[in-house]
Amino acid sequence: MTLLPDDISDRGYDAVLGYLWMMGETDGTGWKAGLFNDILRRQYEHGKYPSFILRFGYNQLQGMAEGGLFFGNGDAELFDKLMLQRAMRVHTDKVVVVIPFLSIRSYRDALCRQLGIPPFPGREVRTEEEFKAAVQEMVEYVIRESGRPAYFSPGSQWAVQGIARKLYNEGLVYRYSEEPYDNVSAAQRHVERDYHFDYLTEPAFRLESWWSGSEMLLLNYTVMLGPLVQSYRESGNQERADWLYRILKASVENGGFSAAKKKEYLDYLEKWR
Repeated sequence: MTLLPDDISDRGYDAVLGYLWMMGETDGTGWKAGLFNDILRRQYEHGKYPSFILRFGYNQLQGMAEGGLFFGNGDAELFDKLMLQRAMRVHTDKVVVVIPFLSIRSYRDALCRQLGIPPFPGREVRTEEEFKAAVQEMVEYVIRESGRPAYFSPGSQWAVQGIARKLYNEGLVYRYSEEPYDNVSAAQRHVERDYHFDYLTEPAFRLESWWSGSEMLLLNYTVMLGPLVQSYRESGNQERADWLYRILKASVENGGFSAAKKKEYLDYLEKWR
């Protein structure tokens, strides 16, 4: 730890973070947990992740109930939340779950210990289909045994297709529920009370060109929240519909996307207007 350079924003250190996370060595007082937190802290201080990724992740966590589980996949939607928790000390009550890691016993056992639930009983898996079924079984086991509210990132549905009918759009995440409920009202509540949109409509005060490919994350605003524009309009709240439409339109127009990509998403947004 003493030999680490101050600026460790290089992506190579993600391999160390991923390994420690996979091995269940991220919590506690040991030196491995200390190394994990120190790398995240230094990466945050030296701008490893541009602000648009951190702000998007923050908004996702803002719309979750206390103690919620966030199931996701991929560094751009997982490490940002760890950085928010470990470096900024916000939303520390939430638990970030790496869906692919659930198949790894060291990670799975550490997660179960963290949640205070019995370890998942392992079973032999021979085919890819059996593996997919096992991952979904483990996801539902964690949700059921922990009793915590569970949420899924927009990009994680491929991994849990078997339970897609139990996932409801609540704004920027899908919430798991055994029974149907008024998720539209929940999404509206998050939009009006929990999410911070200023950075989507304001000019970029500092050019953050690294991780530019992950700017596609911002298009989730249009995909996930676009239907709310229509919901507001149909309920007679045209003022709120126009307000949300302007925000989503600006998020596309201000993004560093190609002209073709902007047109594609603006056309999608227009159909809800």
